[in-house]
Amino acid sequence: MAEPDSTNENLKLALRRVVLLRETGPKSAAWHRARVQTIWRLHQLMEQGSEIRSQESGVRNLAITAAENDDIELLTPDS
Repeated sequence: MAEPDSTNENLKLALRRVVLLRETGPKSAAWHRARVQTIWRLHQLMEQGSEIRSQESGVRNLAITAAENDDIELLTPDS
């Protein structure tokens, strides 16, 4: 799987290209509607990526804090 930063950069690049197609692409209403839908979909993918990264960061920070405070119990097969 691609690194989160490179995935986000790829999404930004794709978004930039779709936005610039307004100047050079076809002028039909159907094409414009598809272009707008693509822009929204790219925005949603970028938002999902940032939410996932912030959740992963929060879980990682919680685990580190718990380990530092000895708030965790290690589960063993005996317990």
